[in-house]
Amino acid sequence: KDWDALAVSKTAMIIKLIQAPAYFLIFALGVLFVIAIWTAPFSFALYLLDCVSVCMTGLLVIPAVVNALKNKTFTFKEIFWVILLQSVFCADVVASIVLYIKLKKSQTPKETFDNNLVSSNI
Repeated sequence: KDWDALAVSKTAMIIKLIQAPAYFLIFALGVLFVIAIWTAPFSFALYLLDCVSVCMTGLLVIPAVVNALKNKTFTFKEIFWVILLQSVFCADVVASIVLYIKLKKSQTPKETFDNNLVSSNI
């Protein structure tokens, strides 16, 4: 299926922004649980939960970047960095925002031109 890169990147960005406080809370609880020896298993479980949640939301970005690469909106080097940063804690949120902004900027001139063309024909 051909996914709309802008819509998918917007969805991924919103999900990551909403989940960012949860990432930080899980991370903070994990650090607190490391302090006490008897809660170390909880810390490890929270670490795994944090990693899984970051990776799962990172998978949302893949259809957007593949479509952006097909449309030649991004270079392979840029796509590589966006995908790589999706697995890095906190950098995934920044990478999703940058991806959305660049996709939005790349599609805005075409839409503006189309709207001006339609309004001038009326």
